Amino acid sequence: MALTKAVFRKLLAGAKPLLLDGALGTFLIRQTQMKDQILWTSTLNLSHPETVRNVFSSYIEAGAEIITTNTFRTNLAAYEQAGLSSGYAAFVQAGVKPALLARQDHLSVLIAGSNAPAEDCYQAERTLNPTLLKINHELHIDTLIEAGVDFILNETQSHFDEIEIICNYCDKKSLPYIISLFLTEDLRILSGESLREVLNKLMRFDVDAVSFNCISPSVFSTVLEKVDLPTRWGFYLNCGTGNVRDANLVGCIPPADYSVVVKSALPHHPSLVGGCCGSTPEHIRELRSLLDA
Repeated sequence: MALTKAVFRKLLAGAKPLLLDGALGTFLIRQTQMKDQILWTSTLNLSHPETVRNVFSSYIEAGAEIITTNTFRTNLAAYEQAGLSSGYAAFVQAGVKPALLARQDHLSVLIAGSNAPAEDCYQAERTLNPTLLKINHELHIDTLIEAGVDFILNETQSHFDEIEIICNYCDKKSLPYIISLFLTEDLRILSGESLREVLNKLMRFDVDAVSFNCISPSVFSTVLEKVDLPTRWGFYLNCGTGNVRDANLVGCIPPADYSVVVKSALPHHPSLVGGCCGSTPEHIRELRSLLDA
C-alpha cells in the first residue's frame, strides 16, 4: 500500500472535493438482474468480472477520482452466513481485482476498500458477539489491504461498537481510513447515539475523514443545518426516491437534481463527494462538471 495517511490527508485538503464514484450494487443489479440475498453483488466478481470492471471504467471516464471495490458483502460474517468456509482470501481478492484492472491506465485514481457492517447495514439489533465482530472486521480489513486497496472506506456504519473496533484496528496499523455513517431521520446511528455524540467519540481516534452515505438528501440537509462538521468530511447520498431501506430501489433522483443538492453543500467545504444507491456514471459526470466549474 503506497498511500500514507499524510498523503491521503493532503489530498482530502485540496481546493475542491475529491470525487468518489457512484453506486456499484444497484447499478450492477440493473445490468445483470442478479443479486444474492446474503452476498449482495459480490458473487458477480466471480461470475461477471468484466461487467464489474466495466462499471469502474465508466465511473473513471465520468471523472471519478476514487472507485470503491465490490466488497460490501465479502466480509467473513456474510461469507460464513452463506455457508462458505474455504477460499475466503481469494473471494475478497476477486472483489478488488476489477478495480485494480480498471485503474491500470489511470494511476492517480484511488481505490477504496469497502468494509461494511458485519451484518445487514440497516439491522438495529446485532446478533454477533464482540469477539466475532472483531475477527470479522480485522480479517476483512487485512485482506483488503493485502489485495491492493489504497485506503479503507468503512461504509454505512451505524453501530458504535463496530466503529470502535474498526478505528482501534486501523489506528494500530496506521492505515488511511474513512468512517462513513448511516443516520436515522433524527440524526442518530442505529445503536442509539446522536450524531454529535458519535463525532465527539471519533475525536479519540486518528480518523482521516468522516462521511455520510445512503442517507436521503432531506436527512443530509438536516445534518448541514444542525451539526458542526469536522474539518475533513464528505458525503455520498442515496439517490432513490423511496425509503432508503427499501429492498428494491424506487425511482431515481436525476443527475441534474442531485448536482443541485451537492452544490448546496459546497460552502461547507466537504473533502469528498459522490453518489450512493441509485446513482450512475451520469450522476458522477454531472458532479465532475459542477466541481470543475
